[in-house]
This record gives sequence, structure tokens and C-alpha cells, in this order.
Amino acid sequence: MPKDSFQAPEYQTIFRQEDGNMIRFDDVPKIWLACQPQDMRKGISRLSVIVQDTLLLNPFEDALFLFTNKTHKVIKMLYWDGTGFWLLRKRMGKGTYKWPKNEEESVIEIDHRQLGWLLDGLKITQKTAFEKLNPTMV
Repeated sequence: MPKDSFQAPEYQTIFRQEDGNMIRFDDVPKIWLACQPQDMRKGISRLSVIVQDTLLLNPFEDALFLFTNKTHKVIKMLYWDGTGFWLLRKRMGKGTYKWPKNEEESVIEIDHRQLGWLLDGLKITQKTAFEKLNPTMV
């Protein structure tokens, strides 16, 4: 393949649904990040219980739930697509995820831009990024 035809991977596409459509990160309205590290041996059942009982959220809502371990080398994403749970796992080959440290909160909501930064190995708060504005009137 010629060098100029290389395309960077897109983090937005995560998996294919039964109807053949792709579920994209951009299509998921909410992204919840669990602040406390978890044992990465936990599967769908235990992570769903953490979402419900510890994070006090509904694991069946249209949301992506992110978890990491103590070393921040592994990330797991839990998603309910309406017919069942998806569990995605990624282990860093080099480096660690820049997981936010928040002793006061058990969960924080992040946006799609922050998810991209996290998956790129960056902090979810970037000092040089423009602040996202939500105007209501012209």
C-alpha cells in the first residue's frame, strides 16, 4: 500500500450491529468514566452491577461506561445496544491512559472530544484546547 493512502484509525467506530450498521462512539449520547480503578478480570455482569450499585446509573441507558485498572494500562468499555451488552477491552502497548484522578466523585461524564483525547493517551482536560461553547441565542 502506498504511503499516501494510509488512513489513521478512527476511534469513533466500535463494532458492527446485527443489522450491519456500525455503532459509533459519536452516536452514543453519554459517556461515563468510572473514577476508581477496577479489577480488569471483571466481566459484563460485575461491571454492570458496578454501574448500577456504585455509580448509581442505569447500565441499560444509551451510554458508554469506561473503566480502567490501577496501572491505567487497560481500559474496558461497557455498552448496551438494546439487545445485549458489548464489552470492549484495550491494553496499551506502551504508556498508560491519562485517567483523571477524582477522589470526590465515583463517576464523571465526558464528551466525545475528551474520549478521543483519552484514547490518544492525552489528559481529558487540555489547556490549549478551545473551550466548548453551548450558545442558546444568536
